[in-house]
Amino acid sequence: MALYSTTDDYIDRYRHAQRTVPISSTNRGMKRLEPSAIVYLRVGDDITIVVSPINRREPNTTKVARVAMLNLFKRIITADFLKTPEMDKEEFWMHELNKHVVVREGKLYHEFHVVISRYAERSRLCLPNLPQSYIDNWMTTGGAGLRVNLHGYSTSLNTLLKFNMIPFLEVHQGRSMDSTNKSFLDDSIDFATMRKDGELTTYLMEKLDATRGDPVAYIEVLMKYYHRALDMAKFEMKKKCPQTKNKNNSFLPSSSDDSDAMFKFNQAGG
Repeated sequence: MALYSTTDDYIDRYRHAQRTVPISSTNRGMKRLEPSAIVYLRVGDDITIVVSPINRREPNTTKVARVAMLNLFKRIITADFLKTPEMDKEEFWMHELNKHVVVREGKLYHEFHVVISRYAERSRLCLPNLPQSYIDNWMTTGGAGLRVNLHGYSTSLNTLLKFNMIPFLEVHQGRSMDSTNKSFLDDSIDFATMRKDGELTTYLMEKLDATRGDPVAYIEVLMKYYHRALDMAKFEMKKKCPQTKNKNNSFLPSSSDDSDAMFKFNQAGG
């Protein structure tokens, strides 16, 4: 069997991928989703999973989650090469993996365009006042999450994007192109409730981390932060230096009596 098969099935999948693969996560048309938004995804939604570079200094749980995600995609991508020698299969995997590389901040990330094929827990997760015990159970057992198919590869194989892996990955989705939407601004990014410097800084760090990889949202966070910080600084300045009613120090006369006085002064040679 040839290392790079050119069977009709492979070509059809490639052409299908060319039509359906979303734009790259590095494009400003994509938005990074926070966990609160991921909950409301639906079957059939196209999303992009981004795996960050593995850093030796990061916690072991982070590294394990990212390696596990790559291995799950490897299983799908190399499915057609199970009967080939391991060396050839590994070479094919590295060749395909390079197609998923994106460069950000001088580092190599890997992005995978997928479609959600099953989401069994959605109806419960969208319920109001969901018990914390439910969330803890889904986040610890590792058996719950989004079942996804990888665009451009076998549609008969899928993998599970586990809820307990999401904190260590990035999930992106295309921004709505609906003409009724007048702005890309995100209402969930809101600094208006911040009253103290410590709260403002903490919220800023949280939002910058949550929007990393999304240049539009990242700039929005900074913009709203500086706007709120300026408002708080002005408010503090008013408290420390209360405004007083200024006396009229104008050199121009403000009444007819003032005009007469000024005329007499000038007549006297003042």
